[in-house]
Amino acid sequence: MKHFELLLKVITLLRPQFYNKLTWFIVISGIALMSTPLWQEIIAAILRSRFDLDLVPGDSVTWGFALVVVGLVYHFATTSLFQYSKSITDSEKNIQRNTHDRQIFEESIKILTEEELASYLDWLANDHSYRENAADKVAGYHDYHAKPKNRFINEDLNSAALNMVRALGEILSWTSLNFWVYPENQKRENTRFCMHPELNLDRQGHGTPEQMQMYDELTKTLNELIRDVSDTYTSYRKKIKEQLFI
Repeated sequence: MKHFELLLKVITLLRPQFYNKLTWFIVISGIALMSTPLWQEIIAAILRSRFDLDLVPGDSVTWGFALVVVGLVYHFATTSLFQYSKSITDSEKNIQRNTHDRQIFEESIKILTEEELASYLDWLANDHSYRENAADKVAGYHDYHAKPKNRFINEDLNSAALNMVRALGEILSWTSLNFWVYPENQKRENTRFCMHPELNLDRQGHGTPEQMQMYDELTKTLNELIRDVSDTYTSYRKKIKEQLFI
């Protein structure tokens, strides 16, 4: 594959500056030899001085036609070779890119599965609570994708993943500030956290209008964060299927 890459670089270097001009020079020279007497003399003089070729007038049409054919064949061969070399190089790069991105995805689901994320969001939405172990997995998943070394090469995947990371970061930050240990006499293993238990009538709240209004506003914010995580993860997972077929 290195030989193809080297060949591609050489052709790419010559293509814009050299090969197209040479093709046109050969073809136009051939046409000129077949048509215009003035151009015939000029081209004949150039060929004599440059290539030591002495064309007699009777051979002008033959030589002109030959030059046109040579120019067109040269153009076709060079273009085809360039496209073939480029297609092989691009194919190899695509395989390496997909292998890298597939590995990133497979490592990430070892940290947090789709089902575990759904369970975490479901507890937040319906019980306004979460377990420490579940939050730790979500945080680990967020941190994994946030590291530059774990970014996807595919731009669509990378953009979707970063958008999901943003949403996860926002919900993790918000819950860390608005969820508290409840009940307080829990063991330290897999602690349960609840959203402002002092405002929740079913926990420590008193059911006053002020508390209920504050809790409703918190619930609204939480639901918006949950929806954002759900939407960005769904978009990310769709891109994974489209690009990596997983």
